[in-house]
Amino acid sequence: MGMNHKRLCVVLGAGASHDAWNGGAPRRNANLQPPLARDLFDIGHHEEYWQYARDYPGAQYVAQVLAPRLGANAFNVESELRKFAEHSNPDKRAHYFWVPPYLRDLISACSSEYAHGPGNYVALVDSLLGDAQLEILFLVLNYDDMLERALTLYKPTEFKFEKASDYVAEDRQAKVVKIHGSTNWFKPMGSASGKPDFFERVRDLSSLSFLKEGELTVVNELHRTFQLERNGQHLYPLLTAPLAGKGDDDIVCPQTHLEAAKEFLSACHRYLVIGCSGLDTDLLSLISDAMPKSGNISAMFVSGKSEYSEATRRHFNSKGRFGSIVLPGDLKAQYDGGFNDFIARGDAWKFAESKL
Repeated sequence: MGMNHKRLCVVLGAGASHDAWNGGAPRRNANLQPPLARDLFDIGHHEEYWQYARDYPGAQYVAQVLAPRLGANAFNVESELRKFAEHSNPDKRAHYFWVPPYLRDLISACSSEYAHGPGNYVALVDSLLGDAQLEILFLVLNYDDMLERALTLYKPTEFKFEKASDYVAEDRQAKVVKIHGSTNWFKPMGSASGKPDFFERVRDLSSLSFLKEGELTVVNELHRTFQLERNGQHLYPLLTAPLAGKGDDDIVCPQTHLEAAKEFLSACHRYLVIGCSGLDTDLLSLISDAMPKSGNISAMFVSGKSEYSEATRRHFNSKGRFGSIVLPGDLKAQYDGGFNDFIARGDAWKFAESKL
């Protein structure tokens, strides 16, 4: 396929959600700012997280095992969770199965309770869909639904997210592919009537392979995971807990979503990467395998610090065709002022309107 000037892929990582509030709506609870990976089990500095961990025994266990090492320079929470998930000792591995319910409940609460609106996501959508009139693929690494809420605010008659096919519907200006899952995605895990209850179901798990079987269920409710039921069944969150070096086997979104992403990327030459580390090999493989093999590539990497954006650019450069980026005008490949300032400067619109 040839070059398509109207296509733009936007990659959104945890840094984007962490910096989503922009003052356009009041904050509700400043203690529930969407967390970065390193914050997820740092309950000593985020005591409000405990209300979401306390009902899940494995999440309590993991948090207290990791707590003494959280401040170490070499500590990586994703590597530590990978050790739990793949441990040879089934008793230790079993604790990991409580991590996705905890993370789902925590991120869901942060998404809705931190502020009344995801301001910078709304402003980003306005710049790219309202002003620039582009075809957009949002590749989202986050579990929260703040982008979806921003899209729904922009055009409620078009952007509804009530079933799996809504995310990549052909007639929509923007497609949303969440390769690591979402706080409102679930898989049924057995009858909710009588025994066993939700907690017994989770204790009986030996593998999360069932997450790849069958269709996902979209449930847009804020109830805790252990309280949710659909069609007489308990539900388990369909999301990949933050694991070091997430590969293709860790992708949990539907195959139809991945195919839609590949089709879009095959004729997409522009990439806007916001708040993303570039460490997820599943993301890099998806983009590098699908992106055009010829023609100029234009990309911007937005972060809050120069060392972060430099590292992200380096990781993207390790795969695909990001080694020689072409940018028009005064735009630079790295923007180190953070998501909020990037939006305020209008650089999202400038990049969207630029021609290769």
